[in-house]
Amino acid sequence: MYNKVLNFVFYIIMSFGLLAGLLSIYRGTLRKASMKIVSGKVINKIRDYTSGGKGRHYYTAFELEGLHDEIAINFPSENAADNDSTFYLIDTGKLYTFYLNPTYPIKKGINMGLERIDYKNIEIYKTSNTFNLFMGIFICLLCLISITLKMKYKKKENEI
Repeated sequence: MYNKVLNFVFYIIMSFGLLAGLLSIYRGTLRKASMKIVSGKVINKIRDYTSGGKGRHYYTAFELEGLHDEIAINFPSENAADNDSTFYLIDTGKLYTFYLNPTYPIKKGINMGLERIDYKNIEIYKTSNTFNLFMGIFICLLCLISITLKMKYKKKENEI
C-alpha cells in the first residue's frame, strides 16, 4: 500500500513538473500578437520589492494614467534591478505602449508580465525569453526521463 501511495505522489509531482515546463516553454515562445497591449501615459515609476515564499522579488513598476494596476518588470536580484537602464529610459508624462504576457497573474495590484515597451513604435525594452524556453525544455525532459525510468524499473520489478 505504501508503494502505491509513493507511486501516486511521484506521478502527480511529475505531472505538475510537465505542466510547469510546458508553461515555461509557452512563455518563451509567446509572440507579440498574443500579448495584451496597453497604451497609456506614465504618471509614476518606482523600484521596489515584494516578499514572498521564495524571498524578495525586485521590480520596476510603472503607473499608467487610467489604469488601476501597476505594470512591472521583475528582476531576479536587487543588483539586476539597480543595473537595468529601463527605469531611466521611461519618462513620466509620455505615452508608451506596453505588451503584457497574459499568463502572469496580477498580484497585489502589480502585473509582473511586462514583456516589451514601445515609444512611438520604437522598442525601448524587451525581455529575453531564452531562459524560459530552455528551462521549460529542461524541466519537461527531466520529467519525461524520470517517468520513463520509473516505468522501466517498475516493469523489471514486476518480472522478478
